[in-house]
Amino acid sequence: EEMGVALVAKTLGPAGAILQSKRDRQFHAGFVANKGGDNVGAGDAFSAVLVHGLLAGASLAKIAHAANRYGSFVASCRGATPAPSPSIRAEITKILGIAAH
Repeated sequence: EEMGVALVAKTLGPAGAILQSKRDRQFHAGFVANKGGDNVGAGDAFSAVLVHGLLAGASLAKIAHAANRYGSFVASCRGATPAPSPSIRAEITKILGIAAH
């Protein structure tokens, strides 16, 4: 707090993640990635959904859930930037509780 940090996110791989703000602490147990992936880009995917959720005004609980889900999707694929299917986009949007774009 004295350093001006508003939010800390700690990823735990398939064991989930913790999001901690001054007023809220959320843990999500995470998802196990499907076999065959390489984990490259999973943390970046988590961070992208974290920022998207924050900008959209989603709760930390929803953000932790959605970010873990998208990170596991990316970890299930080969390469850092797999193209998200319409179904994974819809799932993330639904978890966050925001309108699809």
